Amino acid sequence: MPYWQFYLASWDPGPMWFVEVLLVLVAGYALVRRYGRAPRPVPQGAPGLAAIAGYTLALAASTFLWRLVVPTGLYVPVLGLPTPSHLPQYVSMFVLGTLAFRHGWFDALSRRAGRLGFAVAAACSLVLLPVRFATQGVPSELAAATWEAVFAVGITIGLLVTFRERLNRQGPRGRFLSDQAYTVYFIHPVVLVGLSYAFSALHAAAIVKFAVVAVLALPLCWGLAYLVRSLPGAKRVL
Repeated sequence: MPYWQFYLASWDPGPMWFVEVLLVLVAGYALVRRYGRAPRPVPQGAPGLAAIAGYTLALAASTFLWRLVVPTGLYVPVLGLPTPSHLPQYVSMFVLGTLAFRHGWFDALSRRAGRLGFAVAAACSLVLLPVRFATQGVPSELAAATWEAVFAVGITIGLLVTFRERLNRQGPRGRFLSDQAYTVYFIHPVVLVGLSYAFSALHAAAIVKFAVVAVLALPLCWGLAYLVRSLPGAKRVL
């Protein structure tokens, strides 16, 4: 069907599935805060190695067991969830993110923890990815679940420390790009598909088409996002 017809008639949220999942998690958090007894935020030291390792193993195990019911590659058409097999990671890391903010873990993570996180992420990739692609069935799924958990935790810790220590300032250009980024996520499908369709008749290598569309799409997405956020009340939600 034509793109405009698909865009208007489809129930699938497309790349907005991420916002859909985030809204569900935020709504759950709001209910907990509204009707639960949330403790007051208390700054404390970051979790130790044993706690991080325990969480990582629990995440790997729960992901593996979850995928016995929700296999990798399953797609939910109406909800538009392309990766429901990753829900244990999404939910648990959302919870951990709220705890980390409330207890000051972002500031408490040491530089050594950041370096160790990168090292563990690299090591598990070298060990587990060959097993993931060289085997089938249960061994492959177990290797995949373990690699995803270890890599996600390691790379997250490493990036948090790196950005905190080295990339913690913004100039005017960086601030502008950051302010519009969330709106860009909302509008980029329309821009990208529209430009791709406009250049569909261009006879050139794929990398050339990619470069042409990218050069036009990047400023167009951020410029359009700026105009959208300039509408009355838009900045309250974008």
